[in-house]
Amino acid sequence: ATGVVVRRDKTFYADNPDVVFGSKEEMIRTRLGNNGIEVEFVRQPTSPFDASVSIEKLTMPAHLLRGQIADAAANEEPLEPITDDAGFRFSINGANFRYDRLGLRRMG
Repeated sequence: ATGVVVRRDKTFYADNPDVVFGSKEEMIRTRLGNNGIEVEFVRQPTSPFDASVSIEKLTMPAHLLRGQIADAAANEEPLEPITDDAGFRFSINGANFRYDRLGLRRMG
């Protein structure tokens, strides 16, 4: 994490070599280095935040997968979302998830 910390005690001017920013392509890891996995949907459900936006993919944080990242990542098939007025739900390897105005969360 120290590699991506912004030095607040240093100036941001270009002539200061102590201030270094990563490139846009640099991946900053969170949750103790776990990236999670990206999942795709068969049918693109509507965003619970903006009805004009469809969701093609979601990145599942590792902490929601509870150590089952390898099993979930092996599931390469697009997922079938079940939609309702508030959002949608889906399953990965028997684990149920919901995405609505409260965000993405594991159910049960």
